[in-house]
Amino acid sequence: MEAVVLVQETGRPGCETAAPSPASRVTIWALLDRHLGTDVAVGATLGSEEMTMRHALLMHYREPAVGEISEDAIAEAQEAFGAYGRALEQAGVLLSADVLQPTTATTTVTRREGVLRVQDGPFAETREALAGVFVLEVPDLDAAIGWAEKCPGAQWGVIEVRPTATAFVNGGWTH
Repeated sequence: MEAVVLVQETGRPGCETAAPSPASRVTIWALLDRHLGTDVAVGATLGSEEMTMRHALLMHYREPAVGEISEDAIAEAQEAFGAYGRALEQAGVLLSADVLQPTTATTTVTRREGVLRVQDGPFAETREALAGVFVLEVPDLDAAIGWAEKCPGAQWGVIEVRPTATAFVNGGWTH
């Protein structure tokens, strides 16, 4: 299925959508419909002949202060995430999962006009921080949303579901 992305002229709020140029065409490998309902993830396991898409589930939430969350609550969350990870693995959709260290452990690297700049801390001050990433290979957006709604982090934060544009696999970028 090919979808045409319409581009908007920049710099003029409210301007009309411009006609697409050949460069603005992209191929979409899934339905363009949004979430079709709950329980989509239940049957979303992978077969060898199915077409799949990679989706990143990006967990964003406010970082708690030291001591703000009890040890019991931390242990409960760890168990919930363990069960979630095992369910993703058993369904055959999990490619990777990482929980990130607090933003205080962040190092930001930029290179502008040939000058390297290494800075402690995050690039931007925000109320919510990227806390972790699950990369899934699922049939479509609805399956990704189905798994996102089951993520324990959705109870206290936001799970951003974003299809990947390309991936580096077996020594090269996918198309």
